[in-house]
Amino acid sequence: MKTSRNKTRPLRRISVSTTPEAEDAVADLLSEILGLPASSYRDHETGVSTVMVYRQRKWDSPREVRGRISAGLKRIGNCGLNIGRGRIVMARVRWEDWAESWKRHFQPIEIGDSLLIKPSWSKRKLRKGQAVVVLDPGLSFGTGHHPTTAFCLHQIAAAVCDRRNRRSPSAAATTSFLDLGTGSGILAIAATKLGYSPVRAMDFDPDAVRVARANARANRVQQKLKIRRGDVTRLPIRPGHRR
Repeated sequence: MKTSRNKTRPLRRISVSTTPEAEDAVADLLSEILGLPASSYRDHETGVSTVMVYRQRKWDSPREVRGRISAGLKRIGNCGLNIGRGRIVMARVRWEDWAESWKRHFQPIEIGDSLLIKPSWSKRKLRKGQAVVVLDPGLSFGTGHHPTTAFCLHQIAAAVCDRRNRRSPSAAATTSFLDLGTGSGILAIAATKLGYSPVRAMDFDPDAVRVARANARANRVQQKLKIRRGDVTRLPIRPGHRR
């Protein structure tokens, strides 16, 4: 019963409106004062950065907390950083099942004529010649909608089309693919579906590895795709070699 009550209890949020220039400094300030990690987002239309900290319990002595943050913002400004408006907002946030709420924003996307990315609940039908990646990313990064992910998907698909169009002896050769920081596994799975081989993927987040493996199984490519947990900065340096 205690867990159920906690799930419906609203979150408490403290946010500060600032500039991209001072965003990191403000995030460090909130983390230091509140003892919790800070997150931030930037509105590219307005140029305003918002730095936030969340917790479930009420803030102890909110007036004192606000005063410490205000004093910290003044110190940041005195160091020469433009803190912008520096507006401090304390608010309650309605609890939401974050692992499920993203679903309403995930619509199918087509990558050229060769690839369709869609969630498992979508009934979008394939066009002739299309490969499909069925994806449920959960809290892992990667639905194909982010510009960097979409760019990579287009490049993966374009390279396959180029090889097919050339119709040369080398065009039939397979190309290997390495996905570092795989997240949901979207790039590695798409590459496998389009014929890349061998395909290897890695992420240091155990939840991302779990989700990526589940997505590989859902797309029936788990035998062709190797996903493991690891930190690229800790990989041993070895001389290059060909297999």
